[in-house]
Amino acid sequence: MLRLLCIVFSFALSGAAAADADGDDVSSIPLAKLFEGYDKYLEKSAKEELALMPVYTLSSKLVEPSEIELSFHYQDQDYTFAPETDGRLRFRPTADMLEANPVVFSNQPKDSLALTLSIDVAIVSRTKYKIDDLHDRVHQAWGEAKSFRGVLSVFAPNHSGLKIAFPESCTDRQWSVLKGSKVVVSGENEAAFVLDFGEKKIRKADHVMLSCRPYRFSLN
Repeated sequence: MLRLLCIVFSFALSGAAAADADGDDVSSIPLAKLFEGYDKYLEKSAKEELALMPVYTLSSKLVEPSEIELSFHYQDQDYTFAPETDGRLRFRPTADMLEANPVVFSNQPKDSLALTLSIDVAIVSRTKYKIDDLHDRVHQAWGEAKSFRGVLSVFAPNHSGLKIAFPESCTDRQWSVLKGSKVVVSGENEAAFVLDFGEKKIRKADHVMLSCRPYRFSLN
């Protein structure tokens, strides 16, 4: 059973934002709340290369993610952005934008959107990995998450899995974990799978092989 490692926020119109909104029935949120914890990430990543990456994903009760449009005004400029088809926000604010904290308005009704924060791990995409290398990278990401104050720190304790996702373009999705030439565990036809380093057979294995290069690694 997969353990989903995420935090979900409601995406609603606050009283303070309502005074400046064009209408009282649209979803809105302060920029710093939409990108919760990203200011700390920017501060740390400016000093060192980090293994973790915060991922912000929007979902809607009414429409597909690609139909959501977000906008805000900052320093006499209008900024508009939209989620990817899977809901992920590619747009990233600067530290100055977060400090100014303008209100972000959507084209969707109030209380119809949900924001999910999760943690990805920065790993070069290949089809073969040493188990020890993946394990070390995940522990590095845990340690970094623990060092953050606030929302990102909750991702640090008691999680021992790495979720590996195949791209949509991969039509032959297969993976296997090997100890020498022996297959310890394997799977196929899955959009994603989890390496649970809490299992001894995984920790003691040598490699994981994949039929396609993965596009995403997440703490689980």
